[in-house]
Amino acid sequence: MQKHFINNVHKIMAYLTAYYQGKLESESKKPELKAKDLHYYPEFLYKYRSCNDYNFESLEQDYIWAAYPATFDDPVDAKIKLDFDQEWKNLGELSLDLIWDSIRKKRSVEGKTGKNGLYLGDKNQLLDADGEIDSLKVMEAYNSEFAKLPPEYKRKLVNGRYKTVCEKQVHEYIHNKLGESTEHLRKSIMLACLTKRKDNQKMWEDYADKYKGFVIEYRRPEYKELSAEHKEMIFWLFPVEYCSNIPEVNLRKIIEFYIQREYFEKTIDITSECVDLFCQMLYKKKEYSAEEEWRLFNCTKENKMYVPYASAVYAGRKIEKQNLDRLKEICFKKNIPLYKQEYDAFGNMSFVPCKNT
Repeated sequence: MQKHFINNVHKIMAYLTAYYQGKLESESKKPELKAKDLHYYPEFLYKYRSCNDYNFESLEQDYIWAAYPATFDDPVDAKIKLDFDQEWKNLGELSLDLIWDSIRKKRSVEGKTGKNGLYLGDKNQLLDADGEIDSLKVMEAYNSEFAKLPPEYKRKLVNGRYKTVCEKQVHEYIHNKLGESTEHLRKSIMLACLTKRKDNQKMWEDYADKYKGFVIEYRRPEYKELSAEHKEMIFWLFPVEYCSNIPEVNLRKIIEFYIQREYFEKTIDITSECVDLFCQMLYKKKEYSAEEEWRLFNCTKENKMYVPYASAVYAGRKIEKQNLDRLKEICFKKNIPLYKQEYDAFGNMSFVPCKNT
């Protein structure tokens, strides 16, 4: 992905982090498009549509509908690529080491004798024959130390201040949290899919009702035309990157984040990892590369995005007469050029202007 767009993701993550931590002074801190960066965006983008009242209305009222990736037909679209089971062996050791270090720190703070804190003894005594943490030994040591604690410390443990150090529990907790997080991302950020192509036959078949629909062309506006709202909106427009192998997100720092937060009430910076997570929604398999897709993200709770830059409409060659008449009514009223798709004897696609008759 171009450096410009990676930098934009970093700015978005920095803004969101500050926003959720309450560190923003005003709304003016939102990242937005600068005049010098307008050339990074295509001169035209297109939206394939089928013919129905909803899509006619969106053309008439100048809006694009955004949807959650979790609602897309493709079950892996915008799905975070994590190979949890493959990585767990190394990550599990990291997890338990973090918990172990916390226990030792608690002991040094709350009492070196172990009477006022939880102390499991020498770590080596908790390993199995292969040198890995033995959950049963950990549980036995934990229960033994738990029995020695004064009542007020037992209450803290029971209330969840400290968690039982058990490999199975840690594995299940992290696995579930990562699963929730990956799916949460697909259900929390809405987006609209556009393309640089108006002449893609496969897209006419798949997204325009087998040539019975239409395509809306959106022009790139001049910078002076843009309101503050639209400068911000275009900042959230990104090209899809097509890959033979979609990059995986590094789990190590993310798992450490969850463990530190859940077990030790601490937070660590995972901004870089959040950038990687966001970019996962911009990766698609190489076989889709002919679509030349761009994605417009919308983090508000509104599904409609006001985009008053429709510059042409292209009707499919099989569009029904009543639907073509409806397009004519809308387009000529809004002074938007309307074209009809045709094919010549050699299979070449072209678009012929429609007359207002």
